[in-house]
Amino acid sequence: NFLEKSINPNRGNKNVLVGKDGWLFFKRDNSIENYQNIKLFTKEELKRAAYYLNSIEQWARKNGKDFYYVISPDKNKIYGEYFPSSIYKTKPDSQSRANQLIQYLRENTQVKVIYLADVLKNHKEDGLLYYKNDTHWNSLGSYIGYLEVMKEIQKNNPQLPVLTNLTWKKTKHTRGDLTNLLG
Repeated sequence: NFLEKSINPNRGNKNVLVGKDGWLFFKRDNSIENYQNIKLFTKEELKRAAYYLNSIEQWARKNGKDFYYVISPDKNKIYGEYFPSSIYKTKPDSQSRANQLIQYLRENTQVKVIYLADVLKNHKEDGLLYYKNDTHWNSLGSYIGYLEVMKEIQKNNPQLPVLTNLTWKKTKHTRGDLTNLLG
């Protein structure tokens, strides 16, 4: 069993997918199917999500508040090139669950949606945005996400200040949540 796992680290592990160049990806909750754009929402799931989010939006509007639904993409949507070569997309990301939901919400509600996939992809050359061994953004990824959300919020609230020109130390992230799940 040890020899088999050292030859194929993805065999037998139900939590973590070992990718190229030391990248780790979450395996559960249909994560691989989500990356491949195989498992889409049913019409009923879209209706339930829209009803729920629309009720929040209506409450916020009734109470003089703005509501924004922010979708943070899974790491595999930004760094899918590090997936094992044997796993590939069956449909383009334009046909993803996130884009399916966004389209449904735009056609059936007044919910303002902010999907951060494109902005994060556009900033990959600025440095790593997610930890290689974790499901979470690092400081740079978080900051880029924050700036995009604030850009959208400022369209209706230009008086809100935005934190800019922040600096932070680069730290080594040795024990990410995926490292822990890998054992």
